[in-house]
Amino acid sequence: VSLSYRLLKYINSAAFAMRREIESIEQALVLLGLNNARRWLALLSLSALGDDKPKELMRTSLYRGYLLESVAKHLNEEETGDDFLLGMFSVLDALLDQPMNKAIEGMALPKEVRNALLNSHAPMSYKLNLVYALERGEWEQISHFSACYRGLKVQDLMAFHTQALTWSDEQIAAISGSQA
Repeated sequence: VSLSYRLLKYINSAAFAMRREIESIEQALVLLGLNNARRWLALLSLSALGDDKPKELMRTSLYRGYLLESVAKHLNEEETGDDFLLGMFSVLDALLDQPMNKAIEGMALPKEVRNALLNSHAPMSYKLNLVYALERGEWEQISHFSACYRGLKVQDLMAFHTQALTWSDEQIAAISGSQA
């Protein structure tokens, strides 16, 4: 009942700007689609883990997920859902107050995501390192990344950065409203 209530509050929030109110779980799931429904459940689970933590951790998680997914899409990578997951779980250690290896112990994560969370030189880590560079304003490293991946300009990264900030704020507002 609680999940159903939260889903309906979430889908009817300002983040979705629906023309009419969604009244059934079936309608909500159809509108969200399978990937977004999974994303919503992951968001809800992470927010429950971090009830006693600053909202900024959740915002950072969402920002990183959206940004990594945007970069992966721009680079025409096939599996962008793993990028979103990597960004979201990159704050799991802080949410749980334990080292990352302990935080993800026993979790069923894609191998590439697990490796990137544990090793800064794993294949997917370069995107996570890019996010860290953006968060810190390390422009030399950002330019280097852009040069390595010629299809991705610094202007693209800045656009994705802005979109990710806006989107994460909208999601925080929607999740907060669905938990009321």
